[in-house]
Amino acid sequence: MKQSILIFTILLCITFWACEEDETKPIDVSVTDLYISSTLTYLGDTLIVEFVLRNPSDRYIDVSIELIIIKAHTYDLTENYSDGIILVSWPNEEIPSGSSLKLYNVVIPSSIDIGDYYLIVAVSSENDDDETNNISKKSLTVKLAPLVFTDNFSSNYLQWYTTYHGNFEIVNGVLQISGENDGYQHNAYLNIHDISGYNAVESPTEYIVEVSHISGSTNERYGIGLKSGIVRYFYHITETGYYTLSTYNIESNEWGDLIAWTYAPYKLGSGEGKMRILYNDPEIVLYFNDEELDSYEVSALKFTSIYLYQQRDPVIQFDNVELYGYLSNFAGQVILHENEGLEISKI
Repeated sequence: MKQSILIFTILLCITFWACEEDETKPIDVSVTDLYISSTLTYLGDTLIVEFVLRNPSDRYIDVSIELIIIKAHTYDLTENYSDGIILVSWPNEEIPSGSSLKLYNVVIPSSIDIGDYYLIVAVSSENDDDETNNISKKSLTVKLAPLVFTDNFSSNYLQWYTTYHGNFEIVNGVLQISGENDGYQHNAYLNIHDISGYNAVESPTEYIVEVSHISGSTNERYGIGLKSGIVRYFYHITETGYYTLSTYNIESNEWGDLIAWTYAPYKLGSGEGKMRILYNDPEIVLYFNDEELDSYEVSALKFTSIYLYQQRDPVIQFDNVELYGYLSNFAGQVILHENEGLEISKI
């Protein structure tokens, strides 16, 4: 009898000790199935973030959850998110056993720079096992404004127009402009009202196009442009390493230079790459392959058309057109396609 009591006491103590050990054992609460409503967003936008937390234990675990945004380049170098911005934080969330679906709305801060980021979900607890599966990330690109439209010319569903002297075609998924050495400008253009229910796109506006010089003269201009009122604002480059910001008045048929021709071969290379105009009222900023070239101030522009441009004889290809901005309507804006064909300006 005494022996039985002793055995029972020993068994009871062993069982109690095992339970106490389970209570303090590190718990692996992991993050899986991270989803964000859009990988292309803009300053001030609201994203839906959804993910699953998995608790393998048979009891509730108290965790801290943080949603963090961090520059992709910074995180890739260090794999440390401490330099990121905490968008939202929940310091005490009880996670039940099994899988728990979490759904939150987060706002992209208006104070951050545009560019490529990671959205990171980080989960920690007092008894964390310090494994990496309590972190999950998604890539996203932050722009100044919403996407208006994009065209990679894989299907010719957008109707691009041209001028009287213009000549373009869709070749192997790119838009190609070529012309004789006639001294005239040749372009393809779209009006904002043709791609939306609005007349114009306002600041902040971002216009991006990939360009390639295929053949022909190397010292002739080509590039992209935007029209506000009766003035077209053209960002031009040459294959020999020059760039300029010019204006063309469609009523007076006159050209002007806002930024004179500037030699920058170390930035432009052979003139093949991504051209970008960023207008954040009142500043127009020119970029090539994401490197800033120059800027100029012009106030209160509202763009009604976008342009792809080639001068004289070179063969130029354009691809991956992107336009970002805030669409608007304003009185007095009349756009007539036939007027575009009257242009006979020589440079």
